[in-house]
Parts: sequence; C-alpha cells; structure tokens
Amino acid sequence: MPALNLFVPGRLCLAGEHSDWAATYVGRSVHVTPGAALVVALQQGLYAQVAPSPFLSLTSPLASHIELAPGQLLENARSDSPWRYASAVAHLIHQRFRIPRAVSIIIHSETLLPSKGLSSSAAVCVLVARAYNRIYQLALTEEGEMELAYQGERLTGSACGRMDQIVAITSGRVACMHFDGDYVSHTVLPPPAKPIYIVVAQVGVKDTATILTALHRAYPNADTEQKQRLQHALGANNLRLIKEMQRALADGDPCALGLLMTTAQRCFDHAAIPFCPEQLTSPKLHCILKDPDVLPLVYGGKGVGSQGDGAVQFVAKSKEKAHLLCKMLMAKLSTQSFVVTVGTEPEQHSHSTATQTESIDNTIRTAVIPAAGFGTRLFPASRIIRPKALFPVVDTDGFVKPLLLHLTEQCSQASLSKAVIVVSPGEQQQRVRDLFSPVPKDLYAALKPHMREYADRIRALGEIVEIAIQREPRGFGHAVSCAPLKSGEPFLLLLGDVVFQSEKSAPSCLQQVLNAFRETTSTSVIGVTQVPVSEAGAYGVVKTVEELTNERRRCRIESIVEKPSAEEAEKLSSEGMCSIVLGPYAFTPSFWEALERDIAEEKTLNGEIQLTPSMCSLLEVEGMDALLLEGHSYDTGNATDYRRTFGAFGV
Repeated sequence: MPALNLFVPGRLCLAGEHSDWAATYVGRSVHVTPGAALVVALQQGLYAQVAPSPFLSLTSPLASHIELAPGQLLENARSDSPWRYASAVAHLIHQRFRIPRAVSIIIHSETLLPSKGLSSSAAVCVLVARAYNRIYQLALTEEGEMELAYQGERLTGSACGRMDQIVAITSGRVACMHFDGDYVSHTVLPPPAKPIYIVVAQVGVKDTATILTALHRAYPNADTEQKQRLQHALGANNLRLIKEMQRALADGDPCALGLLMTTAQRCFDHAAIPFCPEQLTSPKLHCILKDPDVLPLVYGGKGVGSQGDGAVQFVAKSKEKAHLLCKMLMAKLSTQSFVVTVGTEPEQHSHSTATQTESIDNTIRTAVIPAAGFGTRLFPASRIIRPKALFPVVDTDGFVKPLLLHLTEQCSQASLSKAVIVVSPGEQQQRVRDLFSPVPKDLYAALKPHMREYADRIRALGEIVEIAIQREPRGFGHAVSCAPLKSGEPFLLLLGDVVFQSEKSAPSCLQQVLNAFRETTSTSVIGVTQVPVSEAGAYGVVKTVEELTNERRRCRIESIVEKPSAEEAEKLSSEGMCSIVLGPYAFTPSFWEALERDIAEEKTLNGEIQLTPSMCSLLEVEGMDALLLEGHSYDTGNATDYRRTFGAFGV
C-alpha cells in the first residue's frame, strides 16, 4: 500500500479549560455542575506521512526516532518517553483489532507551538488512531478515532479531559463543547457578524501533569471553602462566562470577548492558584498580559489550555494591530506567534465559522547538502566514486552506506520535508539519482529480506530528495546559492563530506541544532565540535563570548576565522581546545541576503565564493550562536580524516 499523507489540527480553547474533566465528577457531588468550553480547531497542526510497517516507527522534529514492536507498546506508554501517548493508542488498537503489523509515522511538519496548550499530545493521539484506521481500513468514525485517542492518553496516566480530542472532528470550526459526566456533545457556532482576530504566542514552560493533579484535589467533595471556590469557578461561573462569550462571538464584538477573557483569567487565578502556586502563579504569563506596550493593541487576554507559563492569547483590536502584536511579541519573547481569524474576512463569502491562521513561523523544513566538486584530496578513488559524498561508511545499523544516504536519512528522521542535494551536471547528477532509484530486479531478488526492506526504505526516502545543479565550480558558497529555496526561508546546511554521531542519550546532532534554532528563530545556530588547537588549522574556528562547556553548550559567537594560523588558533583556543565549524548550520532568512550580496560584489577567495564571509556578515548584522554538539562530527574530506572516520563512525 502506498504511503498516505495525513493532517491533524491542534485546538485553541478560548475559555472553559478544565471544565471537561471537572464535569466527570457530576453525580458524585451535588456541588459539581456540567461543564462547557469554546474551542477553535486550528489550521496549524501535524502533517505526517504514514505507511504499513512491521513495527511502530515514529519520527518527529521534536523527539528522537523510535521503533517499537507491538509487545513493547504498553511498557513505553507507561514510561516518560515523548512517544508514550502514541504508544498507548497503538497498544489499544492492537489489543482491540489484533492487527499483526503496525504503522510508520513520519511527522514532517509540526506547526503547533510545542506543548503549550494547543493540544499537541491529543493531536498525536488522533494521528496514530487515524493512521491505523486509514492503513488497515478499521472503519472507525471520527468519533471512534476520538474515543481511542482519549482512552490512549488516559492510559499513560494523564488526567486530561475529553476537550482535547475535539481536533478529530471540528477542523477549522468554532464549537461549544458540553460536558456532563462521561457524556460529551458539541455545537458548531454560527459565523460572527464581523471577524475577530486572536493572537496566540508561546510564553514559557509549564507542567500540565502537575497542574491537573493539583486541581483534581478539589474533587469530588468540596469540604473546604477553597475547594468550593474552585468548583464554582469551573462550574456555574464558567457556564455564565461561556454564554456571554457566545453572545460576543455571534455579535462579532471583540471588545466584549476580550473583556470576558480578562475576567475569566482573574476568576481562574483567584480560585486555582492556591492549589498549585508553583505552576499557576505564572509570572511570565501575567507579565505579558499586563505589558504596557501590549495593552493598547488588545481588548483583553488570558492563558491557554491548562494555564501556567505555557501560552497566551489576546483579542486584538484589529487585523493590523494583531500583526503588529505578533512582531512585538517576537521582539519581547523571542518566540513564535500566530493570528487566528474567527469568522470570515469582509471580502470572503462563506457559510461556515472558519478559522484562518496566519503563522509567523520560521520553522526549518529544508536541508541543503552541497556535494559538487572533484574530491581531489581523495584521488584516485574519487575518479570512480563521484561525487565524493558517495564514499561509503558503515553505519550503526550495520549497513554500508554512502555518506549522502546517511545524511538524507538524518534529514528524514528530523522530519525535514526536503533535502536539496547540489551536484555537478551529468555523471554526478545521475549517480545521486541512481542512489534513490528502485534496485534492479535481479539484484533485488538476490538480496536478503532485511536488505530488500531497506532498499524499499531508500526508494521511499527519495521522495524528500531534490537535486540542484551547480554548473560551474565557483566555490562552496556559490554551491549553496544554487539551491532553489525561497529568499525568506530559513534552512539547514549540511556538508556533504561530514557525518555526525550523537551520544546515545541525546537526539541526533541535526535535531540538536534544529531544537536550538526553534528556541529563538531570529538567530542562526551553528553546530561546533572541539578539537586540540594543533588540529584547528584545517577548519573554520569560532570564538565565543563565553566558554562553551558541557553545562553551557550554547553561546553567542564573537568571531569566525577560516583556517587560522597556529598563532591565531592559539588565541582562539580555551584550555588547549578550539571550537571548529563542521555543522550542522541552521540559518535565518537573512543569510540569503548576505550570500547574494557577496556573489553580486564578487567577493572571492582564490577565485571562489566561500561561505565564511557571508557568515561573518550575518554575525555583524544579527549575531549567531554556537552550539556544542552532544556527539561527534566526522570529516571525510581527505585521506587521513576518512581513515579515522571509517574506523570510528558507527561503532
């Protein structure tokens, strides 16, 4: 069966958070009333490719790759693994349907703010349920997928309510959910009279499990005034606010909606903070809610999801002020944000309460791998093996792989959607294309079963590969410029003759750099490795503002020197070690401006456009950070390094 592309949205709770699980206590106490929540299912979410697999194979930009046999699913579900939710849903499906095989899920784009109240865990649960449903034709309805997702998340020990899985059934809609014991229903609201613009931004870090555990202590028996106050806040008072918010939405009245959000936050703080002050005092959230620069742009706002220092939402005074607020929050918080438009734009004509999200998102989705060049330092083997990125290494899985294949696999496992390989035209171009082409039938028949399966995976991997041509050898910087990327697009740069091996407990080195870039998408991040000062002369070397250590792995770069002399290397060193640049490189869109300017001005070294001058220009304009990798970088550019790499890599 061919691979399928799936999308599962996140959700934004405008109001009514916690009332879903609180309502499960209805009937166990006369003081507990039914719950209600206003929920928007977003256009942002999880984009994944799914296919049949003998084991559950999971890959995401935010978590390391994992493969689990059906017998391992329950154990992983009860661990602290980032994949515990997915494992739990898969376990329930295998128990219920007795499926002998599993699924491969590659989340190649994740546009939700990670783990900040937009139901990313629920979206993963629904994605797993939907993947099995579509691949093995289980005939589940959307409600059936939602129920499996909910039961799976509960299996992990989560105290979540049923609101989260609304992502399965209300994509792009505004709904009022109703909770009464275990009964759940929802009503899609009519379109607002005028569009309302809501800005959502990441604020900090929260612990949802701790918050839920603390608040559950107020149920079912309200035997103290404090417990009564929380039950009233999540019950009768919440129902009143939800009804008034529905009226504000129907009228297209952003002012009323914003004021009600502010009121809801104040009521929640008064009732809930005493139960979990370490999480719900949330200084970052309350600071931005009261920021004097923000207040003129908004009618009001509140926290998102389980509350705490996770994410914030504001009702903006206009579309223009919504986008101005996004830029302001980026400057203040160095964070991603997006605008949710509830309703329809004036020039549009629609009969649904569609929500449109306009993301200010610098997510890296593309890697560029320059692989052109003659490989003269590996002559005479490079006469036959061209490009040099096709030289083999033995990987950790025991397969003998061209360097380029290993790098492309790393890109896929980091959930990048495209790997652009830059080669010379003709022979190099054809050999790279052959690498990802189907194996000839006679060779395929001669392979052992596990090698046939790997051959199929290589062919599938070719779907993310795009070949770009460097028609004349004008240097490394020029090769990068040949990649057909958009000028406003950030990207990951990998050297075609360098491979990486992370420490066992760490994500891949590519993922480490991507994760660091996600933390503040306004700054480029370069992976560095430390070598003795005597070896630094063959590489680019960075000097950082502070010393890089195992405790402080990220630091602002002060200067970059390409192939320093022994005297320069000594000045750049710390305790006899230099930080050399072998990548990966995560560049902001500003890098393209610097590179294009260098090419236009013909800034060359020995007649070639190099990369370091553009990096130095970027360093002056917006700064760059070095990230000390948890792992090893292996160069293969010359015979000595290749011998060393061949002996050490993959061991």
